[in-house]
Amino acid sequence: VNGTVDVFSVDELTGMWSVSHTLQLTRRQFPDTGVQLGAVQSIEWSFGDQIVVAVSWKNGGLSIWSVFGSLLLCSLGDQPGTPSPLNPHCTFLESLCWSSDGYHLWMLPTELHIKQQQQQQQ
Repeated sequence: VNGTVDVFSVDELTGMWSVSHTLQLTRRQFPDTGVQLGAVQSIEWSFGDQIVVAVSWKNGGLSIWSVFGSLLLCSLGDQPGTPSPLNPHCTFLESLCWSSDGYHLWMLPTELHIKQQQQQQQ
């Protein structure tokens, strides 16, 4: 519910799962993230090389992280035009999928978002 993602690794000797690191937007970076993000909606590792992971949340927003946990891109923020869960123009994503070359991210908006966009156009 808090929008965090735990990344696990497998110990090669024991076969046990252990938490490698956590992907989390901090309140220092984005003060309202705890309230805004909600649960993770979709998570997708890049195809083939799996060196980046894309994460979207139920309340809107998208982030892309390196395999080691560095934040590469985040759609939240106070810059004009950037989507945020409090922004009515925010895109709510149902599903994410990387292209076969790993350079393009396909994003499917939620059905609710599509209906809202259609109503605004009428």
